[in-house]
Amino acid sequence: MMFLLLPLCALIFKIAFWRNKKYYVEHLIFTFHLHCFIFLFLAIIMLLQMITPNGWGLDDWLDFIGFIGIIWYLYRALRVFYQRSRWRTISKIFGAGTMYFLTFSFCIVVLLAITALV
Repeated sequence: MMFLLLPLCALIFKIAFWRNKKYYVEHLIFTFHLHCFIFLFLAIIMLLQMITPNGWGLDDWLDFIGFIGIIWYLYRALRVFYQRSRWRTISKIFGAGTMYFLTFSFCIVVLLAITALV
């Protein structure tokens, strides 16, 4: 499903940042970069959660740190790559994030429907 979501996410960025006059391939490369960071960062968080003992209560803190880290990196990456102002970048994050969530939800429903039929 991620192989389907990567080009769709690039298309969402292409639509959201259409004034930047970047080619679709540039958005696609940026999307690969962004997803690779998220996967690597979440893998590190999961490894830290497996290493730490459960009695310490660090799982919730690591989840929170992971969430804040991804949001911060997304903001900085979008701000640097697309060269927008702070508030414009934040508004684009909300818009593109909503579209990505809807696309992800649609892909999950299609995947479940295909799985149920097979």
